Amino acid sequence: MKVFPVLFFLILAAPLYAQSVYELAGSAATVNEVTGPPAGPCLYPDGEVFSTFGLAGSFACPLPGAVSAPPETEGDVAVDKVRDTVWVTDGVRIAEYTPLGVPLNSFALPPGLLGGLVTGMGFDSGSGTLWLTDGTLAAEVTPPAPCGQPAVVTAPFALPALGVPPGIVTDIAWERATGSLWVCDTLGRVGNVLPGGAIGPAGSYQATPGPCGLGTELYGLALDTAAQNGGTVYVTDGNSIAYLIPPGAAAPKTFYTPSTCYAVPGTPASGLAFAARPITYGAGGPGTPPTIGTKGQSIVPDNGLAITLSGAPPGALAVLPISLNPLCPAVTFLMAPIGVAPPAAVTLSLGVDPSGNVTLPTPLPPGTPLGVTLFYQWFVVVAGPSPDGPPLLATRSGSMTTSDR
Repeated sequence: MKVFPVLFFLILAAPLYAQSVYELAGSAATVNEVTGPPAGPCLYPDGEVFSTFGLAGSFACPLPGAVSAPPETEGDVAVDKVRDTVWVTDGVRIAEYTPLGVPLNSFALPPGLLGGLVTGMGFDSGSGTLWLTDGTLAAEVTPPAPCGQPAVVTAPFALPALGVPPGIVTDIAWERATGSLWVCDTLGRVGNVLPGGAIGPAGSYQATPGPCGLGTELYGLALDTAAQNGGTVYVTDGNSIAYLIPPGAAAPKTFYTPSTCYAVPGTPASGLAFAARPITYGAGGPGTPPTIGTKGQSIVPDNGLAITLSGAPPGALAVLPISLNPLCPAVTFLMAPIGVAPPAAVTLSLGVDPSGNVTLPTPLPPGTPLGVTLFYQWFVVVAGPSPDGPPLLATRSGSMTTSDR
């Protein structure tokens, strides 16, 4: 059975969830990908920190460094969902990294493009451009070749005040569906802004203290591009993260964000960004099991999305049940934990290659509905019972959610 057409039709009926959030721990010069924190009786999903990397590295030109912890406003993080890369700025340098923290690009803005240090940054994955703000102005640029100078796409314009008195804008995010921007400021407000500087149709609202009791100032904002409620955002006062919908109410809880309010892990956050990367949950086994993974992000249309398996016995049969729901609590079969509910589709006869790997492309074609999720788990059938090991191995489970770019 081919999984791809079945996968598409399953998505039509799947439940709503979200994905993950990157936060810049500026004073520690690190970037954390946050999922969770785990909640519920089964402590799903994995987290609280799903991955992390430092900004230091070897590159042809300087890379961003540490920034002051809030209440300083400089520094931010953004995500290119198409290339599956992470952009980081310390206010001066702007650099692109792989999810593992390998630097791919670094540049500085032309002198005078903005009036001060970069306080917020968002990525338009559809056009491949960066939106930047220094707190009062915003501009859109195309990243250059490494160590080059960016091309200006949208000339700098003044951002509108989100209320009286005006605050300093500390983060910015692009919403492709409405062709508008979302921003937050140092007086705890969130606003919708049109390119050019007018307040957008969603207006602005006071997000602090809000349902999470946030402090007065906001330093980061991430737009959930998988959510069905327009303008669903994560905001942070540096120490806590709140998941909100206009006009500042708690957003519906999701599989990967089971808590509307949660603490920033470790160092205070200087910025936030949303990623549509599949995540994992639960346990594998028995013993040290193979590893489930993915390539790319679950955007529509995708750019090479695939579910991967590594560390499996070469020549074994790999089976991937795909389900509409996780299984909580997990059940055990032949000592292997099962974390997905009875499946609606199964990929059959995928042989593990001599290196112990499987890569299963999972394309999401144009027209795939947004904001829906599927759950899946690799099971590796070892040929015949053997005293050398168990006949069945299970990876952790995974979930992916379809997202706009």
